[in-house]
Amino acid sequence: GWTARERAVAEARDEALLEVQRLAAAVEGMDEGLWITDAQGVVLRHNEALRRMLGIEQELVGQRPLFLVRRTELHDAVLRACREAVASTVEVSMDAPRSKTLEIHVTPLENGLPGSAAVFRDVTERKRLERVRQDFVANVSHELRTPITAILGYAETLRGGALADVRHAPQMVEIIHRQ
Repeated sequence: GWTARERAVAEARDEALLEVQRLAAAVEGMDEGLWITDAQGVVLRHNEALRRMLGIEQELVGQRPLFLVRRTELHDAVLRACREAVASTVEVSMDAPRSKTLEIHVTPLENGLPGSAAVFRDVTERKRLERVRQDFVANVSHELRTPITAILGYAETLRGGALADVRHAPQMVEIIHRQ
């Protein structure tokens, strides 16, 4: 038989193991990519979503950020998180395996643990929609400029005395109405 203390230790170990398994399952179920690095910025762990997002077949564990994502701003953000405990967000455009934009939030690990965590979000569609919206606003502004200019021109002419011109005033009012 086990002593009460041995039983308590075994139960605590089993509970801790179960908690780690739950956490690992949650990380694997994420749509976002995730990596955790050591104090030097070397990748220790990652989820499969990250591998798919980056389109990398080779081993990620043991690699430096600059080798996996060739962007110095991400590398610098990871080192800032590791060395200065500073969190930051970096936006990176990638061409391979397909063109995409990633928003990467890099934070130091909590509870005094050395290293950093980075969460990768694919914001390609959001960026595309922002561009479509900006283009739409620019086009509408451009399309409205011509009729507004005509309306203002005729309105000023009418205010300036052309309202009394029985022959031309109705034509100007008609143009304003059409515009």
